[in-house]
This record gives sequence, structure tokens and C-alpha cells, in this order.
Amino acid sequence: MGVALKNIDINLIQEETITVDDLKNKIKKELNDCSILKLETTFESDEWILEKQNTKTYDYIHWTNLNDLKKFNFISDTDITILKCWIGDEMIEGTVKVKPKIDSVIDFVIKTNNFNKSIIKNKKRGDAVLTYINSLEGRKQYDTVENLKEYIYYLEDKDLITDEHYDVLESLMSIKFGKRKDKRRKLPNEPDILTFDYYLKYFFKDEEIEDDMKVMFYPVLIWWKVTNVIPMRPVELCTRLKRDCLEEIDGKYYLHVDRAKVDVGKNKTGGRKRRIPLLNKLSITKNIFDLINEYIKLTEWDEDTKTLFSYKTLLKTREKYSDIHENLKKGHAKISEEYFTTTVLSTLIDKFYEMVIRDIYSVEIIDKNISKKNKELTSIYGSRILDKLDIGDTRHIAFTSLLLQGVSPIEIAMLGGHTSLSSQDHYQGHALFYADSEIINLVTQRNFVHKDMDTTLKNIVFSKPETPPRSLEECIPTEDGVGYCTIDLNSKKLDCIGDCLRCKHWWCEPTRENYIILEDYLENNIIKPLEREILAEEAYLKKLLANKKTVSIDGILELEREYENELMTVVKRINRNVTLNKYNIKSLSENKSVIEGLQKISGGNNGWQELKE
Repeated sequence: MGVALKNIDINLIQEETITVDDLKNKIKKELNDCSILKLETTFESDEWILEKQNTKTYDYIHWTNLNDLKKFNFISDTDITILKCWIGDEMIEGTVKVKPKIDSVIDFVIKTNNFNKSIIKNKKRGDAVLTYINSLEGRKQYDTVENLKEYIYYLEDKDLITDEHYDVLESLMSIKFGKRKDKRRKLPNEPDILTFDYYLKYFFKDEEIEDDMKVMFYPVLIWWKVTNVIPMRPVELCTRLKRDCLEEIDGKYYLHVDRAKVDVGKNKTGGRKRRIPLLNKLSITKNIFDLINEYIKLTEWDEDTKTLFSYKTLLKTREKYSDIHENLKKGHAKISEEYFTTTVLSTLIDKFYEMVIRDIYSVEIIDKNISKKNKELTSIYGSRILDKLDIGDTRHIAFTSLLLQGVSPIEIAMLGGHTSLSSQDHYQGHALFYADSEIINLVTQRNFVHKDMDTTLKNIVFSKPETPPRSLEECIPTEDGVGYCTIDLNSKKLDCIGDCLRCKHWWCEPTRENYIILEDYLENNIIKPLEREILAEEAYLKKLLANKKTVSIDGILELEREYENELMTVVKRINRNVTLNKYNIKSLSENKSVIEGLQKISGGNNGWQELKE
């Protein structure tokens, strides 16, 4: 490796290789364990029969539709096996609407002779991808684009991607859908996220809560703690983490994730010129190590589980509380008791909102349909939640958090299990999301607070003495229109911090009139200009990320040094401005300090800061 890696130990890069048969046998076994294929159909069948959960009728996936392509050697048995593995993986994880997903991909495969170069790159006919998508109608256009992206990302993760797949992906990324052009899920706002974080931590410290209930929701705690920091896929956490996933070596702690590329002999990408190595061994803190290890000990009685999370433990504890919460009996399809899937965890997160945050701690959970109709409703720290977290939200938070910490996109891709930079495009977040939030501090446990920043404007103004420390004739009026810089320019120590309002040398007469003027000044002359600057920098950052400049060193992708330096400079500026503006916004609150402004939960007790740390 070159010098680009600053946060990842190159000794951790130990890629694993499996054969197509290995992958097929794994998926085949899990499909059988979960009893997904019905009426005696098997992985090898030319037709898969699936049961619709709601109507108890059947859906059919016709692999025979690919026979003509196979007859003319456009598609091989191996290609069809990989298609089956992809959609089989989706079914094991409980993905809904699997049939339309695979049908749309099969249709594209047929129309393009399985991503055939002569069709994909035929300049005389124009862009074949755009032509195909434009031939579809309504919602089907958007769904097909997303389904094709998911399939290509799967191929990329398995190291089966070709240049033609990349060309198709490039065309797909260029497609806009008007109002739908950016369909990345909008994360819940700050109060909703912080309320969840607070009550999750409070719940596990609450001595009045039974141990069995804590064990039941322990996977939610691990999900929140781990995937906010490491951008793991939900499937990697639920299905691919094994009981022996932890390792301690010489006082360092590691988490083993099941990520493997598929070896099909001669690599189809021409030397893997665009590849980023897979990272299967992730460095973690002792706290995370101890957290996971504690769960393993609590559930060690389940000797049959194939995953870190014990489904049998969930069944056992769920049964205990099902009488007081009937919905616990519902939520997901029947699966093998040896596996714990993303569908199960997603349901468990929802139950935590209902059983714990709402029923135990009396926080109002507003139905989405109601909140959309009543636009006057707002989230309130600790007492009202408008938007619940989804299982994949933490991955988005982690990607943006890592980027704003100055971590290279190459390393972010490795942590996220991506083998190319294009896969990150779907996850890039928005810097302004952090401008009025504690999320970065929350997930990284960093402390951006300068001692002079944790003071509200109200406290700054009304804590000033009635008379200035020096004659105003010797002072310099500040730009805010009411204050003065009282520093002695002849002093040997000119300790100016560059932020007049928070500088000990700044003074104004502590009157209500001056406070109102300063409030307007802070909002219109400092906060809004910084917001415009952040938006401009964010637009430039997106442009940079969309036009990544890379070099291949020993077959491994790295960023060009000049490009990486420019990228990190932009990130540092955004990070500085986001952090500064966060405290500018908080300083307009009516509390004595910024931190106190966050302590609105449970009557503003000190537990917030204790649990946050």
C-alpha cells in the first residue's frame, strides 16, 4: 500500500476469497434453513416459488427467461448462479417486493444481452441505459434504477464487477427524476436522534428495568454503538457477524466481519485497476469489545446460533413480555431460529420505540402520516418524536461523520466494505445536518467545545459589568454596533481569540435593548453568512467527490496526493464552520449555557451529559 492510509493498519488488510460454489452452497443452505422456497422448489430449480406473507398466495421467479441468452452464450451458468445468490441474499434478509426487484434486473439483462459491451458502449445508438430507462413508465423508472444499482453494488462487493457494469452504473448515477433526483433518506432531525440516544442509554442504566428486557433489546444497543462509528451494512451486523467475531491481540481489539470476494479464476476487470481492498478485520475500542463480549456471555446458553445475535434469546424474552405488548408477536416472517436477520433487528428497533420510549418513559411518538399533515408539529427534546430511526440510518451518519473528521474516502470505503469509490455516492450526507446538532460529538465522543463557546448570548450580555473596564475613548467599537474591544494595545500580552462576542475583552452595556440588537446581529451577520458559506463549500465538496482523482499503485486504488490535500482542506473548512455555527445557533437559546440547552430531557437533569459521555 502507498502512504494514503492514515487511520487503518495495513496489517489488517487480509482479504478472503471464496468460490462461486462456496457462495452458492451458503445461500442454498440459508434458503433451506429459512424455508423460503416453497412447493419443493430448490436453488437449482428453473422456477422459484415464494409465498406472499399477506395473502398466502404464491409468486414465481422464472429463471427460464434467461434461456435464450444462455443459448447464444451471452450468459453463463455462473452468471445465473450469481443472480440467484444476490436475490437469495435479499430474501434471507427479509427484503420486501423481491419479485419485482429480480424481474426488473432480469429484464435489463435480457435487453442488454447481459451487459454486453456492443450494446452498452454502442455510440451510434446512444446511451443504451438511458434509452431503456426512458422506455419505462412512472415509478417503475426509479425502482429499476435503484434495483440495478443494488445488483451492481453486489457484484462489486464480491469482486465480480466488469468495466461494462461500471459504465452502466455511471449512466444510472446521471439519471435525475425531478423532485426524486435525490432520494436518499432524510435522517431524523436532531431532537429525534438525541432523544433516542438518551433513552437507549438511560434504559440500560435504569435499575428498575428487568434484566430480561435489557437482554431482549441488547442488539439495539450494539447496533447503535457500533454502526454509528463504523459504517457497517445492517446485513453485516445481523447475519454475517459470528459468535467468534471478537479478537484481542497485545491489548488491541478487533471485530471480524464476513466480507469475501468471489474467485472466478481470471479476473474480468482487467487487473482490478479500480479496486479497493476489502477490510474484514476492523479495529474497535475496548468499550465496544466489552459491550459485545457481555452480550455473548448473556446469551451463551444458545449454542445453536449461527450469528452473533441470538434469535432464540429474543424469542425467549419476547414471550415473557408478549402479554403486555401484543405487537411483539408480529413483525416478521418465520425464519430459522439459528439466524438473526436485518428484518428482525428492524422490528426490534421499532419495538424499542413503542415499549420503552413511549410506554415506559412516556415520550409521544407521532405517526408519520399525522406529522406530514400537521406541519406545525415539531420534535421536542425528550417528549415528542416525529421521525423514528431506520436500521440503515446509522450507516449514513457514520459515512458523513468520518468524512467530516477528515478521513480519506479510500479508508471510508474500506471501513464500509466498498471496493470502489462510486458506491459511496449513495451515502454522502449533508454537512448542514450537523450545523445545529450534537450528532458528531455523539457518535465520535469528541469535544469541540472551547470553554468560551459554551455560553449563551443572554449570559454573555447580562454578565457584563454596568461600567466598562476602560474608558470607552480608549476602546475600539466592534462591528456589532453596541460593543467595544477594551484590550490594551500597548499590553505585552494581546490574547484576542478573534471572536468578539466570546472574548473576555469585549464589553457592552448589559441592557435589554443591546441584547435584542446583538441577537439580530448574531443571526443575520454571523449565522446566516456561515450557513451560506457551508452550503457553498458543501456544493464544492460534492463536486470534488463526484470527480475523484485516483491512481493505481500495485493494483490498489489510492487518491492522487494533490486531490486528497484539496479534499481534506475543504473538509476541514466545513468542519470548522459547522462546529462554529452549531454553537452560534445554540447560543441564541434562553439557557445559561449551550450544554444546558441540550439538557432538556427529564426536566433538564444532569444525566444527559453523563450518559452522552
